[in-house]
Amino acid sequence: MTVWRYDTLPLLFGYSPLPVSRFLLTLRFSSSPNLHFLDDSLEYLATIRAMDIVGINESEKEAIFRVIAAILHLGNIDFANGEEIDSFVIKNDKSRFHLKTAAKLLMCDAQGLEDALIKRMMVTPEEIITRTLDPASAVVSRDGFAKTLNSRLFDWLVEKPTCVKKV
Repeated sequence: MTVWRYDTLPLLFGYSPLPVSRFLLTLRFSSSPNLHFLDDSLEYLATIRAMDIVGINESEKEAIFRVIAAILHLGNIDFANGEEIDSFVIKNDKSRFHLKTAAKLLMCDAQGLEDALIKRMMVTPEEIITRTLDPASAVVSRDGFAKTLNSRLFDWLVEKPTCVKKV
């Protein structure tokens, strides 16, 4: 599991089963150490309380968890070589499920998200050139997009209390 996905997990471990299923997430256990002195449900409740204190309303909480869930789904998208020379695609049905779910959570078009992850556009004075990324570059693109989502969410969370105080 990569670092950028790790810090979202305590929130989801504490989330009740109904909302977690709404985000189409399942818990997968790995060989990562479990810190027995930490209670994820208590961490979740403390996070929700902190959100209440800084003025984050229910629809904003929902949006926050949608973004977190989308980031987790993005991390499960794999890429592969296509059947044609220099063509690259979403690897399999499992990856396509995660792509469609991430798009749904982000409220965007799945094909548009796929294109954003596997294609690059270069604009020249004469034309627009679109090229498909190789699988390794698509992974870098996917991770960069997930990190950008995470960063923008963090920036918004830092700014939110400041906006509440100004009002």
